[in-house]
Amino acid sequence: LPKQASLTFTKITGSNAVITNTDSIAYKAACRSLENVFSVKPTALAIGGTIPIVSIFNQHLNIEPLLMGFGLDSDNIHSPNECFLLTNFFRGIETLIDFFQEYQKQHSAQNLAKLSINK
Repeated sequence: LPKQASLTFTKITGSNAVITNTDSIAYKAACRSLENVFSVKPTALAIGGTIPIVSIFNQHLNIEPLLMGFGLDSDNIHSPNECFLLTNFFRGIETLIDFFQEYQKQHSAQNLAKLSINK
């Protein structure tokens, strides 16, 4: 700023950051499901975004959030010419169905392993 100007920031609202645990059952199930449906190994990205409900779920419900994206960089998210391919929409639905099945398998396997260790 020029010497004649001043700038003040006032925080009106905000949300806490959340980082997904890559060792969780949900994360591993999501990776398998994305690979099963899209036939490509998924890439984990640490990117910023503002979805305040995610940190609220994390804090108040004590659950780990997991966000899966089905869009492409070329979708131009939040721009005037934003788009989303119908094929990715339907693949997203398939991925979620597969995810719930994978998650159940992983969760059941983990519980069985805990039972065998405790015997």
